[in-house]
Amino acid sequence: MAKVGILTFHQANNHGAVLQAYGLAKAIEAMGHSVQMIDYRPVAARRVYGRWSRHPRRMLPSMLARWRYHQFRKQFLPLSQRRYWTPQDLRTSPPDVDCVVCGSDQVWNVASFRGFDPAFFLDFVDDVHIRRVSYAATFGYADDLGTHRQAIAGLLSKFQRLSVRDVKSQQMVRELTGCQAEHVLDPCFLTEYGPITAPRIVSEPYIVVYCPGNSDLIRYGVRAAGRALKMPIVSIGMPFEEAHVIWSAGPRQWLSLMCHADFVCTNSFHGVCFSIINRKNFVALPIQRGLTRIEDVLKTLGLSDRLICSEEEVEQRIERPISYDLVDPRLEGACRRSHAFLHGSLIESADSCQ
Repeated sequence: MAKVGILTFHQANNHGAVLQAYGLAKAIEAMGHSVQMIDYRPVAARRVYGRWSRHPRRMLPSMLARWRYHQFRKQFLPLSQRRYWTPQDLRTSPPDVDCVVCGSDQVWNVASFRGFDPAFFLDFVDDVHIRRVSYAATFGYADDLGTHRQAIAGLLSKFQRLSVRDVKSQQMVRELTGCQAEHVLDPCFLTEYGPITAPRIVSEPYIVVYCPGNSDLIRYGVRAAGRALKMPIVSIGMPFEEAHVIWSAGPRQWLSLMCHADFVCTNSFHGVCFSIINRKNFVALPIQRGLTRIEDVLKTLGLSDRLICSEEEVEQRIERPISYDLVDPRLEGACRRSHAFLHGSLIESADSCQ
Protein backbone atom coordinates (compact mmCIF):
# COMPACT_ATOMS: atom_id res chain seq x y z
CA MET A 1 0.00 0.00 0.00
CA ALA A 2 1.34 3.40 -0.98
CA LYS A 3 0.79 6.73 0.73
CA VAL A 4 -0.55 8.93 -2.06
CA GLY A 5 -0.96 12.69 -2.12
CA ILE A 6 -3.23 14.38 -4.67
CA LEU A 7 -2.58 17.92 -5.84
CA THR A 8 -5.47 19.45 -7.75
CA PHE A 9 -8.04 22.29 -7.63
CA HIS A 10 -10.13 20.84 -4.80
CA GLN A 11 -10.46 24.29 -3.20
CA ALA A 12 -12.35 25.75 -6.17
CA ASN A 13 -16.04 26.47 -5.66
CA ASN A 14 -16.72 24.78 -8.97
CA HIS A 15 -18.78 21.62 -9.33
CA GLY A 16 -16.48 19.87 -11.80
CA ALA A 17 -13.30 20.73 -9.91
CA VAL A 18 -14.56 19.41 -6.58
CA LEU A 19 -16.16 16.27 -8.01
CA GLN A 20 -13.16 15.25 -10.10
CA ALA A 21 -11.04 15.57 -6.95
CA TYR A 22 -13.48 13.33 -5.10
CA GLY A 23 -13.49 10.85 -8.00
CA LEU A 24 -9.71 10.54 -8.10
CA ALA A 25 -9.43 10.12 -4.32
CA LYS A 26 -12.10 7.39 -4.27
CA ALA A 27 -10.52 5.57 -7.21
CA ILE A 28 -7.12 5.50 -5.48
CA GLU A 29 -8.67 4.43 -2.17
CA ALA A 30 -10.45 1.57 -3.96
CA MET A 31 -7.04 0.32 -5.14
CA GLY A 32 -6.00 -0.12 -1.51
CA HIS A 33 -3.82 2.96 -1.02
CA SER A 34 -4.04 5.65 1.64
CA VAL A 35 -4.88 9.05 0.19
CA GLN A 36 -4.56 12.64 1.27
CA MET A 37 -5.68 15.67 -0.68
CA ILE A 38 -2.78 18.11 -0.36
CA ASP A 39 -4.64 21.15 0.95
CA TYR A 40 -2.86 23.76 -1.17
CA ARG A 41 -4.71 27.08 -1.40
CA PRO A 42 -2.66 29.63 -3.34
CA VAL A 43 -3.52 33.30 -3.11
CA ALA A 44 -4.72 33.58 -6.73
CA ALA A 45 -7.38 30.93 -6.09
CA ARG A 46 -8.44 32.49 -2.79
CA ARG A 47 -9.06 35.83 -4.50
CA VAL A 48 -11.39 34.25 -7.05
CA TYR A 49 -13.11 31.48 -5.09
CA GLY A 50 -13.54 33.51 -1.93
CA ARG A 51 -16.14 35.70 -3.64
CA TRP A 52 -19.89 35.40 -3.64
CA SER A 53 -22.59 37.33 -5.45
CA ARG A 54 -23.39 40.81 -4.16
CA HIS A 55 -26.70 40.87 -6.07
CA PRO A 56 -29.45 41.41 -3.45
CA ARG A 57 -31.51 38.40 -4.55
CA ARG A 58 -28.51 36.13 -5.02
CA MET A 59 -26.39 36.97 -2.00
CA LEU A 60 -27.94 34.52 0.48
CA PRO A 61 -28.22 31.62 -2.02
CA SER A 62 -24.63 32.30 -3.09
CA MET A 63 -23.46 32.18 0.52
CA LEU A 64 -25.39 28.93 1.01
CA ALA A 65 -23.69 27.42 -2.04
CA ARG A 66 -20.30 28.45 -0.66
CA TRP A 67 -21.12 26.84 2.70
CA ARG A 68 -22.19 23.66 0.92
CA TYR A 69 -18.83 23.50 -0.88
CA HIS A 70 -17.06 23.92 2.44
CA GLN A 71 -19.12 21.15 4.03
CA PHE A 72 -18.54 18.85 1.06
CA ARG A 73 -14.77 19.24 1.26
CA LYS A 74 -14.85 18.75 5.02
CA GLN A 75 -17.02 15.62 4.84
CA PHE A 76 -15.94 13.88 1.64
CA LEU A 77 -12.38 14.90 0.75
CA PRO A 78 -9.42 13.39 2.66
CA LEU A 79 -7.73 16.74 3.27
CA SER A 80 -4.19 16.84 4.57
CA GLN A 81 -3.80 17.92 8.19
CA ARG A 82 -1.59 20.79 7.12
CA ARG A 83 -2.83 23.59 4.87
CA TYR A 84 -0.34 25.06 2.42
CA TRP A 85 -0.61 28.67 1.26
CA THR A 86 2.44 29.14 -0.98
CA PRO A 87 4.79 27.03 -3.12
CA GLN A 88 7.46 27.74 -0.52
CA ASP A 89 5.29 26.12 2.18
CA LEU A 90 5.23 22.94 0.11
CA ARG A 91 8.98 23.00 -0.45
CA THR A 92 9.73 23.68 3.22
CA SER A 93 7.41 21.02 4.72
CA PRO A 94 6.36 18.63 1.94
CA PRO A 95 3.65 16.05 2.68
CA ASP A 96 4.76 12.63 3.93
CA VAL A 97 3.82 10.49 0.93
CA ASP A 98 5.33 7.89 -1.39
CA CYS A 99 3.79 9.35 -4.53
CA VAL A 100 2.18 12.64 -5.57
CA VAL A 101 -0.52 12.55 -8.24
CA CYS A 102 -1.04 15.85 -10.02
CA GLY A 103 -4.45 16.30 -11.61
CA SER A 104 -7.00 16.11 -12.88
CA ASP A 105 -8.34 19.38 -14.30
CA GLN A 106 -6.52 22.39 -15.75
CA VAL A 107 -3.62 22.24 -13.32
CA TRP A 108 -1.15 23.13 -16.10
CA ASN A 109 -3.14 26.00 -17.61
CA VAL A 110 -0.67 28.88 -17.34
CA ALA A 111 -3.09 31.13 -19.26
CA SER A 112 -5.67 31.04 -16.45
CA PHE A 113 -5.89 33.55 -13.61
CA ARG A 114 -3.49 31.35 -11.62
CA GLY A 115 -0.65 31.85 -14.10
CA PHE A 116 2.42 29.63 -13.81
CA ASP A 117 2.56 27.89 -10.45
CA PRO A 118 5.51 25.47 -10.18
CA ALA A 119 3.75 23.59 -7.37
CA PHE A 120 1.32 22.09 -9.90
CA PHE A 121 4.34 20.76 -11.80
CA LEU A 122 5.48 19.16 -8.50
CA ASP A 123 8.66 21.20 -8.05
CA PHE A 124 8.49 20.51 -4.28
CA VAL A 125 8.73 16.72 -4.64
CA ASP A 126 11.89 14.89 -3.53
CA ASP A 127 13.68 13.67 -6.67
CA VAL A 128 14.86 10.41 -5.09
CA HIS A 129 12.21 9.03 -2.76
CA ILE A 130 8.82 10.19 -4.07
CA ARG A 131 7.21 9.29 -7.40
CA ARG A 132 5.68 11.98 -9.58
CA VAL A 133 2.55 11.04 -11.53
CA SER A 134 0.07 13.10 -13.50
CA TYR A 135 -3.47 11.81 -13.94
CA ALA A 136 -5.69 13.41 -16.61
CA ALA A 137 -3.92 16.75 -16.27
CA THR A 138 -4.47 19.32 -19.00
CA PHE A 139 -3.02 22.57 -20.27
CA GLY A 140 -6.60 23.70 -20.92
CA TYR A 141 -6.80 26.57 -23.38
CA ALA A 142 -3.15 27.57 -22.89
CA ASP A 143 -1.45 27.40 -26.29
CA ASP A 144 1.66 29.44 -25.59
CA LEU A 145 3.72 28.68 -22.50
CA GLY A 146 5.79 31.81 -23.09
CA THR A 147 8.81 32.32 -20.87
CA HIS A 148 7.81 29.33 -18.71
CA ARG A 149 8.33 26.77 -21.47
CA GLN A 150 11.83 25.70 -20.46
CA ALA A 151 10.97 25.45 -16.75
CA ILE A 152 7.85 23.40 -17.51
CA ALA A 153 9.77 21.06 -19.80
CA GLY A 154 12.35 20.44 -17.09
CA LEU A 155 9.75 19.76 -14.41
CA LEU A 156 7.65 17.43 -16.57
CA SER A 157 10.75 15.43 -17.48
CA LYS A 158 11.07 14.47 -13.81
CA PHE A 159 7.70 12.68 -13.77
CA GLN A 160 7.81 8.89 -13.64
CA ARG A 161 4.38 8.54 -15.28
CA LEU A 162 2.46 11.10 -17.32
CA SER A 163 -1.16 11.05 -18.40
CA VAL A 164 -3.42 13.77 -19.78
CA ARG A 165 -7.11 14.01 -20.60
CA ASP A 166 -6.93 15.49 -24.12
CA VAL A 167 -4.97 15.09 -27.34
CA LYS A 168 -3.77 18.70 -27.34
CA SER A 169 -2.09 18.26 -23.94
CA GLN A 170 -0.65 14.94 -25.13
CA GLN A 171 0.97 16.74 -28.05
CA MET A 172 2.32 19.52 -25.82
CA VAL A 173 3.91 16.99 -23.43
CA ARG A 174 5.52 15.22 -26.37
CA GLU A 175 6.94 18.49 -27.72
CA LEU A 176 8.23 19.51 -24.28
CA THR A 177 9.73 16.22 -23.12
CA GLY A 178 9.78 13.70 -25.94
CA CYS A 179 7.58 11.50 -23.72
CA GLN A 180 4.28 9.99 -24.91
CA ALA A 181 1.76 10.77 -22.18
CA GLU A 182 -1.13 8.33 -21.77
CA HIS A 183 -4.55 9.61 -22.84
CA VAL A 184 -7.00 8.81 -20.01
CA LEU A 185 -10.51 9.66 -18.89
CA ASP A 186 -11.30 12.34 -16.37
CA PRO A 187 -11.44 10.74 -12.89
CA CYS A 188 -15.14 11.53 -12.55
CA PHE A 189 -15.67 8.39 -14.68
CA LEU A 190 -13.79 6.18 -12.20
CA THR A 191 -16.16 6.13 -9.22
CA GLU A 192 -19.82 6.09 -8.18
CA TYR A 193 -21.61 9.24 -7.05
CA GLY A 194 -24.91 7.80 -5.84
CA PRO A 195 -23.91 7.74 -2.14
CA ILE A 196 -23.18 11.48 -2.07
CA THR A 197 -26.01 12.71 -4.33
CA ALA A 198 -28.65 14.87 -2.62
CA PRO A 199 -32.31 13.78 -2.79
CA ARG A 200 -34.31 14.80 -5.84
CA ILE A 201 -34.91 18.56 -5.87
CA VAL A 202 -37.33 19.07 -8.81
CA SER A 203 -40.28 16.66 -8.71
CA GLU A 204 -41.56 17.08 -12.28
CA PRO A 205 -39.72 16.22 -15.53
CA TYR A 206 -37.34 19.04 -16.50
CA ILE A 207 -34.51 20.23 -18.70
CA VAL A 208 -31.38 21.21 -16.80
CA VAL A 209 -29.04 23.90 -18.09
CA TYR A 210 -25.48 24.00 -16.80
CA CYS A 211 -23.70 26.70 -18.78
CA PRO A 212 -21.01 28.74 -17.03
CA GLY A 213 -20.73 31.55 -19.55
CA ASN A 214 -23.24 32.45 -22.24
CA SER A 215 -23.58 32.96 -25.99
CA ASP A 216 -26.22 33.42 -28.67
CA LEU A 217 -25.95 29.73 -29.54
CA ILE A 218 -26.48 28.67 -25.93
CA ARG A 219 -29.54 30.91 -25.57
CA TYR A 220 -30.93 29.55 -28.85
CA GLY A 221 -30.27 25.96 -27.77
CA VAL A 222 -31.98 26.39 -24.42
CA ARG A 223 -35.06 27.95 -26.01
CA ALA A 224 -35.16 25.23 -28.68
CA ALA A 225 -34.98 22.47 -26.06
CA GLY A 226 -37.85 24.03 -24.14
CA ARG A 227 -39.99 24.27 -27.29
CA ALA A 228 -39.22 20.76 -28.51
CA LEU A 229 -39.52 18.89 -25.23
CA LYS A 230 -42.24 21.02 -23.62
CA MET A 231 -40.69 20.79 -20.18
CA PRO A 232 -39.77 23.44 -17.62
CA ILE A 233 -36.15 24.59 -17.68
CA VAL A 234 -33.95 24.65 -14.58
CA SER A 235 -30.66 26.52 -14.79
CA ILE A 236 -27.81 25.99 -12.33
CA GLY A 237 -26.17 29.30 -11.47
CA MET A 238 -26.80 31.17 -14.73
CA PRO A 239 -29.82 33.36 -15.55
CA PHE A 240 -31.93 32.53 -18.62
CA GLU A 241 -35.24 34.22 -19.39
CA GLU A 242 -36.98 30.88 -19.83
CA ALA A 243 -35.52 29.19 -16.75
CA HIS A 244 -35.97 28.83 -13.04
CA VAL A 245 -32.48 29.54 -11.70
CA ILE A 246 -31.01 27.68 -8.73
CA TRP A 247 -28.18 29.73 -7.20
CA SER A 248 -27.61 27.74 -4.03
CA ALA A 249 -26.46 24.37 -5.40
CA GLY A 250 -23.38 22.82 -3.85
CA PRO A 251 -21.74 19.69 -5.28
CA ARG A 252 -24.35 17.28 -3.89
CA GLN A 253 -27.29 19.36 -5.16
CA TRP A 254 -25.59 19.73 -8.55
CA LEU A 255 -25.26 15.95 -8.77
CA SER A 256 -28.96 15.59 -7.99
CA LEU A 257 -30.06 18.14 -10.57
CA MET A 258 -27.91 16.50 -13.25
CA CYS A 259 -28.90 12.95 -12.26
CA HIS A 260 -32.68 13.48 -12.33
CA ALA A 261 -32.91 15.73 -15.40
CA ASP A 262 -34.71 14.48 -18.50
CA PHE A 263 -32.45 16.46 -20.85
CA VAL A 264 -29.23 18.44 -20.40
CA CYS A 265 -27.94 21.57 -22.15
CA THR A 266 -24.35 22.36 -21.20
CA ASN A 267 -21.20 24.14 -22.33
CA SER A 268 -19.11 22.59 -19.56
CA PHE A 269 -16.62 19.74 -19.87
CA HIS A 270 -17.82 18.20 -16.62
CA GLY A 271 -21.42 18.91 -17.58
CA VAL A 272 -20.82 16.68 -20.61
CA CYS A 273 -19.03 14.03 -18.52
CA PHE A 274 -21.83 13.73 -15.97
CA SER A 275 -24.47 13.70 -18.72
CA ILE A 276 -22.72 10.61 -20.07
CA ILE A 277 -22.26 9.04 -16.62
CA ASN A 278 -26.00 9.50 -15.98
CA ARG A 279 -26.88 8.24 -19.51
CA LYS A 280 -28.74 11.43 -20.35
CA ASN A 281 -29.76 12.83 -23.68
CA PHE A 282 -27.85 16.08 -23.98
CA VAL A 283 -26.41 18.71 -26.27
CA ALA A 284 -23.03 20.36 -25.81
CA LEU A 285 -23.06 24.06 -26.72
CA PRO A 286 -19.47 25.06 -25.94
CA ILE A 287 -17.94 28.48 -25.96
CA GLN A 288 -14.70 28.50 -27.93
CA ARG A 289 -12.45 28.38 -24.86
CA GLY A 290 -13.70 24.96 -23.77
CA LEU A 291 -14.16 23.43 -27.21
CA THR A 292 -11.07 21.20 -27.40
CA ARG A 293 -11.70 19.41 -24.10
CA ILE A 294 -15.32 18.68 -24.95
CA GLU A 295 -14.50 17.58 -28.50
CA ASP A 296 -11.97 15.15 -27.13
CA VAL A 297 -14.18 13.24 -24.69
CA LEU A 298 -17.06 13.14 -27.19
CA LYS A 299 -14.81 11.72 -29.90
CA THR A 300 -13.40 9.11 -27.50
CA LEU A 301 -16.91 7.86 -26.74
CA GLY A 302 -18.38 8.12 -30.25
CA LEU A 303 -20.62 11.07 -29.38
CA SER A 304 -19.19 13.80 -31.59
CA ASP A 305 -22.64 14.51 -33.04
CA ARG A 306 -23.77 15.89 -29.66
CA LEU A 307 -21.47 18.88 -30.13
CA ILE A 308 -23.56 21.72 -31.54
CA CYS A 309 -21.73 24.43 -33.44
CA SER A 310 -24.62 26.09 -35.31
CA GLU A 311 -28.29 26.86 -34.77
CA GLU A 312 -29.22 24.62 -37.71
CA GLU A 313 -28.06 21.54 -35.79
CA VAL A 314 -29.92 22.19 -32.56
CA GLU A 315 -33.43 20.83 -33.21
CA GLN A 316 -32.34 17.62 -34.93
CA ARG A 317 -29.94 16.73 -32.10
CA ILE A 318 -32.50 17.48 -29.40
CA GLU A 319 -34.98 15.10 -30.97
CA ARG A 320 -32.42 12.33 -31.66
CA PRO A 321 -31.89 10.15 -28.55
CA ILE A 322 -28.46 8.79 -27.72
CA SER A 323 -27.98 5.04 -28.13
CA TYR A 324 -26.01 4.26 -24.98
CA ASP A 325 -25.77 0.61 -26.03
CA LEU A 326 -23.19 1.84 -28.55
CA VAL A 327 -21.49 4.19 -26.09
CA ASP A 328 -21.10 1.68 -23.25
CA PRO A 329 -18.41 -0.56 -24.84
CA ARG A 330 -16.26 2.48 -25.64
CA LEU A 331 -16.72 3.89 -22.15
CA GLU A 332 -15.94 0.56 -20.48
CA GLY A 333 -12.77 0.16 -22.54
CA ALA A 334 -11.60 3.69 -21.78
CA CYS A 335 -12.33 3.17 -18.06
CA ARG A 336 -10.29 -0.05 -18.04
CA ARG A 337 -7.32 1.67 -19.68
CA SER A 338 -7.56 4.61 -17.28
CA HIS A 339 -7.79 2.34 -14.23
CA ALA A 340 -4.83 0.31 -15.50
CA PHE A 341 -2.69 3.43 -15.91
CA LEU A 342 -3.52 4.70 -12.44
CA HIS A 343 -3.06 1.30 -10.79
CA GLY A 344 0.27 0.70 -12.51
CA SER A 345 1.53 4.18 -11.68
CA LEU A 346 0.93 3.67 -7.99
CA ILE A 347 2.52 0.24 -7.61
CA GLU A 348 5.51 0.57 -9.92
CA SER A 349 8.50 2.85 -9.84
CA ALA A 350 8.43 3.33 -13.59
CA ASP A 351 11.43 4.58 -15.51
CA SER A 352 11.62 8.33 -15.98
CA CYS A 353 10.68 9.80 -19.34
CA GLN A 354 14.20 11.15 -19.64
